[in-house]
Amino acid sequence: MSAPSGGAAPPLWRRLLPWLVAVLFLALALWRVDPGEVARHLGRVSLPAYAAFVGACLAVNLSLDSLASWRVYRLVAPTLRFRDLLVVRGASYLPGTINFHVGQAYLTFLLSRRHGAPVVSVAGATLLSYATFFGGVIAVTAVSLPFSHESAPWITGYVLPLLVAGVVYLAVLRLRPGLLAARAFLKPLFDAGPLRHVTLLLWRLPYVVGLVAGLWGAYAFFDVTLPFGPTCVLMPIILLVSALPITPQGLGARELVAIELLAPWAPEDDGQAAIVAAGAAWTVASMIGQVVVGLAFTPAGTRALAEPAEPSEPTGPSEEGAGA
Repeated sequence: MSAPSGGAAPPLWRRLLPWLVAVLFLALALWRVDPGEVARHLGRVSLPAYAAFVGACLAVNLSLDSLASWRVYRLVAPTLRFRDLLVVRGASYLPGTINFHVGQAYLTFLLSRRHGAPVVSVAGATLLSYATFFGGVIAVTAVSLPFSHESAPWITGYVLPLLVAGVVYLAVLRLRPGLLAARAFLKPLFDAGPLRHVTLLLWRLPYVVGLVAGLWGAYAFFDVTLPFGPTCVLMPIILLVSALPITPQGLGARELVAIELLAPWAPEDDGQAAIVAAGAAWTVASMIGQVVVGLAFTPAGTRALAEPAEPSEPTGPSEEGAGA
């Protein structure tokens, strides 16, 4: 796929590198388990039930993600309708199979083209969307701290500094230092301000909770079942590993991390194999689902790009933007 900006496509080795790293990580994970046991765990799962579960997760996540993202992107494209954002977000699922961030970059490009907004402004809104997502992940993890003393006592040492960093971030937004606030890329962040950040984070929370619940269910299919506290602590970590721009959908990297984190709740009979099987099945099924969703929405996204752009003036800090 060529770069969205029309530039030359990255060299072949760069496109293949994430897959090679994924294969290496998967090999390391499989080296720690019996591949036959992985196959046995895969064979025990009902394919129709699992496919229905993954399909439901994709539909719910697409809807919740689009709703939260729509609230963000209206800051730079006030005429943006929820239906249009849903279509564009669905179309971005296809490049998103490479990596979450590639899909976000494609979403940024499509919205900029469709609504006549400067790419740098839409990219700033994408950065704001990232801030709400990571804020939501930290919030879900922080809520579980009282329940994590036995399952993951070390998590407090990581979450508390992140909470402090979040407070510092909001303080910087409130102070609006000229060196940062004057940059077009960061303007959507400062225009939103601390209060709207919190509001947008609340809109993002259902999506984050949906991701955590979906990942919990994906492992529960393979009898790796976590109680509430460890779920809220450990699943967000696995989500963040999956989002790292290292391998497609975190394939391999997630399995190595999950083996370490989820072992206490895995089946006694070769539980590590069950963890690897659950992660591999979730990755493959999710990627297939994303391809299907991306192909379904791409024609509508292409038609939207063919229409004349709708110039949009960013809303002010106190405005809410257009409705649906």
